[in-house]
Amino acid sequence: MNQTLARFSNQDIKRRLDAYRRLGQVEFWVQWQRRPDGRLVGEVYALPEKLTGLQRVIYAGRGPVPSPDADARRMADHLPMERARSLLMLESRGQRVRAQHLAERFGLDTVAYALGDVAATSLRLRQLYDDLGPFIHLREGPSGEPMPLLLAHDYEGGPTRAATGEPVAVIDERHYPHPDDWNTGRGRAR
Repeated sequence: MNQTLARFSNQDIKRRLDAYRRLGQVEFWVQWQRRPDGRLVGEVYALPEKLTGLQRVIYAGRGPVPSPDADARRMADHLPMERARSLLMLESRGQRVRAQHLAERFGLDTVAYALGDVAATSLRLRQLYDDLGPFIHLREGPSGEPMPLLLAHDYEGGPTRAATGEPVAVIDERHYPHPDDWNTGRGRAR
């Protein structure tokens, strides 16, 4: 099933089309941080197993965030939500209440979201993909700290927790997303 629904302007989607076409196969996310020496470093993690199965949907967007009810209607109209078990939200500055609302509305096991800025790009990392592969990026926080991928777990009211694991690769700032790739309302770099 692995389907993606994106909410972008025509200009924004043109820039993102290649990466978003590949998102159905996304397996990795990058947690960026600025080291004390000023270097940007991205630790690459495997997505939690609940977010890689065949019953996953991906919802992405940029700009003003619709209400949770508008999100739910749009998703129900365009995605096979009756078969979905997890949702990966690729919008900047996600909100637990919104994620929990969507989990409850569709009976999802897990909804993943980021507190900070999110981007999706295609990268060539041979140790992880044979060709160009899709990656989800979480921009570093205001003080350079890594920002977590949060999981609103269990639609029955389970706790929200950060995705964990050991990094499978480390990348440098050559792979840092372009300022226009971030799914923020402004599209500017920090």
